[in-house]
Parts: sequence; C-alpha cells; structure tokens
Amino acid sequence: MEMGYDIVFKIAIVALTMMVIAVLVRAIKGPRIADRIMAINMIGTMTTSMILIVGLLLDETWLYDMVV
Repeated sequence: MEMGYDIVFKIAIVALTMMVIAVLVRAIKGPRIADRIMAINMIGTMTTSMILIVGLLLDETWLYDMVV
C-alpha cells in the first residue's frame, strides 16, 4: 500500500513542477501587473505543497514545520 502512495506523491510532484513552469511563464509574460502578482503567489503556494509532499515521501517531520 505504501508503494501506491509513493507513486501518487511522485506524480503529484511532477504535476506541480509542470504547473510551476507554466505559472512562471505567466509571471514573466503576464499582460497586467495583477497577473504577475497572482502567478508569483501561486508559485509560492505550489512550492509549499511540494515541500509537504517531499516531507511525506522522506518521512521527515521537520519539513512539516517548515510548511506551517
């Protein structure tokens, strides 16, 4: 069962990484300043989610404290 979670977490990391790249393009290219601000905010949120998932994969509880 844990192997199934590992696969799901790794897929989530890859998906979040691809979304961060797409949002980074929007942050650079965005037509308005509001688009850029929202994109940068989304990058921070997705990075926090990735840190949490890495903490779950590595079973490191100190990473949970970083997220909170």
